[in-house]
Amino acid sequence: MKRDWTSLVNIWTIAGTLFVAACLLLFTLISIGWTRPPQNPGVGFVPANLTIIAPPTATAVSQPTATPAGTVTPPPGLLA
Repeated sequence: MKRDWTSLVNIWTIAGTLFVAACLLLFTLISIGWTRPPQNPGVGFVPANLTIIAPPTATAVSQPTATPAGTVTPPPGLLA
């Protein structure tokens, strides 16, 4: 088996692979175009079913945070 890369990677092998890829892509696009059913021209966007949730009318009152039992509140100015 020949291990020389220059014989494998030349202009003809690159052109051949690009040609095969282009043919496969063209075949795929043509087959999609022929097998797709025709669309009605009157069909537009389907309206979305939206549910609009109204904002609350009153804001909730937050409860003050209680100091847990058994802990000491540090004096003002002292970081714990």
